[in-house]
Amino acid sequence: MTNEESSFVKDILGNSSEESLPLFIFYGIAALLVSYHAVVYLIIDADSISERNAIDQWDVSFNQTIIESSESAFIQSETVSFELEIDADILSQYNGFGILEVQISYTETSGLPFDSCDSVSATLQPTGAQAQWQHESNNLSGTSDDCSVIFLELLVYPDYNSANISVAGSTPEVITQSWSDKSHGLGTFTLDVDVSSSSPAPPPAPQDSGEEITVIWSPVFFDVNVESSPAV
Repeated sequence: MTNEESSFVKDILGNSSEESLPLFIFYGIAALLVSYHAVVYLIIDADSISERNAIDQWDVSFNQTIIESSESAFIQSETVSFELEIDADILSQYNGFGILEVQISYTETSGLPFDSCDSVSATLQPTGAQAQWQHESNNLSGTSDDCSVIFLELLVYPDYNSANISVAGSTPEVITQSWSDKSHGLGTFTLDVDVSSSSPAPPPAPQDSGEEITVIWSPVFFDVNVESSPAV
C-alpha cells in the first residue's frame, strides 16, 4: 500500500472511532449526493428529454353541412344547361367545400298509352369552378332510359372524403389552415341535361312532348375540428 493510500485509509478509520465519525459522515453525504445526481440524470432528466422529443399527435374530424337546392325544366329532344353558383359569401361560412353531389330525376309525363321512359343523359362540365375534375373518384356523367335517378359526384376539395384523419406534428392552427382554402369550389358549376324523346307510334299518332327534369344540387361544406390524440 502506498503512502497516499495509507493516509486515505487512516483519514477514514482514524486512530479511534470518535476521530473517524466525522469523516464517515462526510463521505456518506458525498456518496448520497453522487447517487442523487445520478438518479436525477438517468430518470427525471431522461423523462424530460423524452417529453421534449415527443411528436404531438392530432385527431382531425369534419362536421358536414349540406345545402340542397332544386330546379326543374321541361325538355324535349334538346340539351338544357342548369347552373349552380358558389360565391365567396357562402364559402366564408365554412372551412371548406368538400364534395358536390347532383341528382337528376324524371318521370314519363306524356300520358300516351305504351309510351316508355325517354332517354336522359347528364354531364357536369369541367369548367367555371375550381375542383378536382380529374380525380378518379368522380362520377361526372350518367344516363337513364327507365326513369331511374342519375347520381353524379365531384370532389371539390383536394383529398377530402369526410373521414377522420390523424396528423403527426404541426399545430391545430396550421392543420386548420390547410383545410381552409376558399378557392376550391368558387365559381359556377354547369350541368348539361339532354333528353331524347320517343313516341309509341309515328305521326299522325300523338307524339311524346318531352319530360320534366328535376335537378337537385347538394354541395357538401365542412368545418374542421382538431383535438390532441390521447397519449398511448
